[in-house]
Amino acid sequence: METNDTNGITEQPETSQPEINPEDELNHSDKMMGVFSEPSATFEKIAKFPPRTMDWLLPVIVFLIVAIASSFLIMQNPEIKLQLGEMLDKRMDKVEKQMEEKVKSGDMTEADKEKAMEQARKGMEFMTGPAMRSVTVVVWTFIGFFVMVLIYFLLAKFALKGDGTFSGTMVARGLPFYILVVQVIVVAILSIVMQKLLIDSSLASFLGTERDTMAGYLLSRIDPFAIWFYAVVGVGLAKMFNSDSTTKYVVMVFAVWIIGDLLLYLLGMSFGG
Repeated sequence: METNDTNGITEQPETSQPEINPEDELNHSDKMMGVFSEPSATFEKIAKFPPRTMDWLLPVIVFLIVAIASSFLIMQNPEIKLQLGEMLDKRMDKVEKQMEEKVKSGDMTEADKEKAMEQARKGMEFMTGPAMRSVTVVVWTFIGFFVMVLIYFLLAKFALKGDGTFSGTMVARGLPFYILVVQVIVVAILSIVMQKLLIDSSLASFLGTERDTMAGYLLSRIDPFAIWFYAVVGVGLAKMFNSDSTTKYVVMVFAVWIIGDLLLYLLGMSFGG
């Protein structure tokens, strides 16, 4: 005897993705605070919504404004101005030694050397002036930002097989710039208090170690703010690429930082030598 089972077909309940309520999206101030307080949970919530341009652009702009303002403020200190002048003198000493070698070899006359020295000093003073420093910071910050975003995206997408977008990578790299804003403020305050021109918050800056040595390079990696920044970038990438493993993304970010900068250091040494 047949039972009435609707022709033997059993209907299965449809599984649907949970609806995303736009009201659940964090506002930018919450995202900014979340970078400091709970980056993992913050980026996990951000990843549920389309990437916002403001989430990477605003932190970078704030960083640039604070960096330029801090630079102007630091350079008002007479002692730091004197230190900058001494740095220029050291550079000019190196240039003069190179010029003297050319004079000895007959490739340059003494008059040509003096003219070249004058032009070199004017060029260095222009490049280290407030206007040019500001332009340099803006240009290299944006160039560096997009280059690193591209590297992270390619590695996350193809090496780590992540599921993310280029715009999501921009958010993961850009939002942690608020950490760098704090770094700039702290470095500016310490520079003024210590009356010492600090480039960053690394051990190399505080010890005054020359960056063109291997010891200087290694000490420049011991930077609490830089380590904090790159760790949060790694967490952000893991969440924006929907990965269950945060560790591999953090390792990838630190590897790019250490190895990339080491290659640039060695390249600079080869040309400098």
